[in-house]
Amino acid sequence: SSTPSTPAPAHQQHTRSPPTQRSITMHATTQLHKPAFTSRSASRPARWATQTSAAARSSSGVTRSSASPAAETAPPLQFKHVLLAVLDKQTFLTEGSKAAVAMAAEISLKATAKITVLVVEDPDTSNEPQKQLETVGWHLRDRGCSTYELLHRVVTEPGPAGVLISEAADELGVDLVVLSSAAVHAKHINMNLLADVLDVPLLLVPY
Repeated sequence: SSTPSTPAPAHQQHTRSPPTQRSITMHATTQLHKPAFTSRSASRPARWATQTSAAARSSSGVTRSSASPAAETAPPLQFKHVLLAVLDKQTFLTEGSKAAVAMAAEISLKATAKITVLVVEDPDTSNEPQKQLETVGWHLRDRGCSTYELLHRVVTEPGPAGVLISEAADELGVDLVVLSSAAVHAKHINMNLLADVLDVPLLLVPY
């Protein structure tokens, strides 16, 4: 009679069988197509590295200016006397004239230049010139300019506003004339004539 087989001990019943050829092949294939690990630091954009290096330079006390050499060596404004020409129908000034006043005030403050206001009175372009002069003075003071001169000239012939501005610029010895483009759009002044007779730079403030 056959002897009954004795069951294997519990720790031997679950012994892993040797891997078959197929499992070995699948394991090798999985390892072959597994994506490579990429560190987060390597995937950061290049600009991160630039910012990090800039921060490191700043913390170490080393700073570098990003401005171009031309901007760093640009000379300050050299204007000494600015003529602000006003040709406006409105007593309290149009927005275009206000923009020209603001520009003249900014130049005066930056260049410590003197300002002379010239209100050109013309039947078609001026309304109560004395009040216009007071209005311009108020806007200049509001912009921080406390020292200025006020002039009033009357046009006696059709279209010579440019000549009056040029003559005033020569008499005062100014080195810059400021004018609103609104006066040109409204045809209060002939720019071709002004360009012919004016001998100093003209700043046309856009509006």
